[in-house]
Amino acid sequence: MKTRMLITGMMPERALNRLQRAGIAVEKVKKRKKNEIVFTVDEKDCEKVFAIYPNICYNNRGYTPYTAQILPKTGVAKLWSGVKKRVGLALGAAIWLFLTAFSDSFVLSVKILGETPYETEIMRILDEGGATHFSRYDGKNADLLSSRILALDGVSYCSVKKVGTTLVVEVVGGSFPKAQAFATELISDVSGEITELTVLRGEALKSVGELVEAGEALARAIPLSDSAASFVIARASVACVYEGEGADEQSAIANGLLCIGAENDEVKVKEIAAEEWEGGVRVKISYERILHANFLS
Repeated sequence: MKTRMLITGMMPERALNRLQRAGIAVEKVKKRKKNEIVFTVDEKDCEKVFAIYPNICYNNRGYTPYTAQILPKTGVAKLWSGVKKRVGLALGAAIWLFLTAFSDSFVLSVKILGETPYETEIMRILDEGGATHFSRYDGKNADLLSSRILALDGVSYCSVKKVGTTLVVEVVGGSFPKAQAFATELISDVSGEITELTVLRGEALKSVGELVEAGEALARAIPLSDSAASFVIARASVACVYEGEGADEQSAIANGLLCIGAENDEVKVKEIAAEEWEGGVRVKISYERILHANFLS
């Protein structure tokens, strides 16, 4: 059984990306409003959706930028039920296949198979070729996309194909540039207070409780002999504070969550406070940023 659901929030397409990463099959995607997107999932996956995006703005993990809810069966769902009763299973299956084929014409996720340092370049080529997230893609220019990716230095084989709502790009290369080595430093991309720092390989340059500025190194590799690779394995948590203004509370909070990348699993929102300020609203968001270098959790 399929269930229609609604996700509400700023740029709801990002919420669908996270559902895809969680292994939830999303179908019949339709953007209803600027901040609303409708889709269907298997009935058994509804609990998984609510576990990621509850139907209230606050849960036991803090503020969530997206909310989810189940929609009543209307339109196609009712039509499908009626067709099964009146016309028979064969005709109903034909209609269902037609609707599924229409929804499956959209790209909801992109998967790159094979080790390659050109992931950013590949995504750019796909975007320029119209095979980007939430676009309709019929596969007619798959050969053209493959040829452009093959033109990248070191790529010896490339295949572009669509499987359901996922665009799969398989890349093989035998002489990729070796510049893509393991990181030798753990660099903070935010300013704040270090609340956790674990260094499994290398040396720590900061301690828990110290303040760090964006761009500073928290840990680095220890130089080894010429024959051995030098790299760092480290993980850190940094407590940060975002402050910003907006015309109203909702837009100020939404903009703040986008600025800190709240949809990223490595950003944990702790507290949100808003107050009137000079004809608008000033918002303060306390959050934690997880950083890692060559660290497998």
